[in-house]
Amino acid sequence: MSIISELEQIRELSGGILYPKSVVDFARDESTELHSKFEWDDSEAAESYRIWQARKVIKALVTIIPRVNDPIQVQTYVSMKSDRYAIDEETDNYSGGYRSIIEVMTTPTLRKTLLEEAIEEHDVWERKYQSIIELVDIFNAARTVKQKAALIPEMVSA
Repeated sequence: MSIISELEQIRELSGGILYPKSVVDFARDESTELHSKFEWDDSEAAESYRIWQARKVIKALVTIIPRVNDPIQVQTYVSMKSDRYAIDEETDNYSGGYRSIIEVMTTPTLRKTLLEEAIEEHDVWERKYQSIIELVDIFNAARTVKQKAALIPEMVSA
């Protein structure tokens, strides 16, 4: 049985909704395809869970950025694609670090990189929701932003 067929079986048994807890319970059976997709060593799983909790703490923090008449609330730290895919030399795993949003927004090369990543993420979002015609104004506005972003010169290292 394939993973997708196992997931479909679980979904059907759960009244049409796929619940993560049901998936884990099903995957406990070593004969399933899903079993190999989980960490069953409790020590390693606990450490991974604590790292996941640390990410939640980091993502929950917000900073108020003052603007003339309209201060905005943003996440204090941002995960940039280049940091998510950097390899930690000690563990040989992806490190997945976070940067200060203030530092990113005040460093032209980092700011441009973040803008490019935001546009990439929007493109994925737009493909997901392209059938919802009520969002056409957002899609059009995004095209304008992309055109402006393309005019930002590449930063040259000194």
